[in-house]
Amino acid sequence: TLFLSTAALIFSSVQLTTGEELSREAYMKAWEQDFLGTWMTKSTLEIDIQGLGEKGNTVEVTGTIKRLNGAYQVTWKTRVEGKSGTTGAAVVGWDASIQKPRATFCNARGGSTSVTYTKQGDKWTLEGVTFEPDGTKSTEKSSVTVTDTSHIHDITDRVRDGVPLPDKKQVWTK
Repeated sequence: TLFLSTAALIFSSVQLTTGEELSREAYMKAWEQDFLGTWMTKSTLEIDIQGLGEKGNTVEVTGTIKRLNGAYQVTWKTRVEGKSGTTGAAVVGWDASIQKPRATFCNARGGSTSVTYTKQGDKWTLEGVTFEPDGTKSTEKSSVTVTDTSHIHDITDRVRDGVPLPDKKQVWTK
């Protein structure tokens, strides 16, 4: 999912659900180890999305995450039915108010997404809120299994404009 709010990099510590305490630096290093690089996924649009594509269209997304002055920059581009789609960017950093990494995504169509990342043992939980250009709100939660070459997202609690959506799986590969 594109998922994913301007985060302030401020010092503090984090209490993980495993009971293990990590500093902000250690938490962000764990995030970097699991997410840095170029990732790709392909999916089918479940609904029409103005400016992106129609229900049933195949969408390919390529995203690159790299270090940027103490935070991280995410850039991505989409291809819809083999043709150039939208682009976007995000900043990922430490959000002191929630004691977790947070990403803020903005795309060329005028949409935005905020994603928080929680480390839980060997998995990450991502909680995202998206606002489409017309103001439609969507939320979802992902449990992410990380391997050397993939991120496997089990996406649940999906709601778009107040309507529940079915769970789904999405795989990102390096």
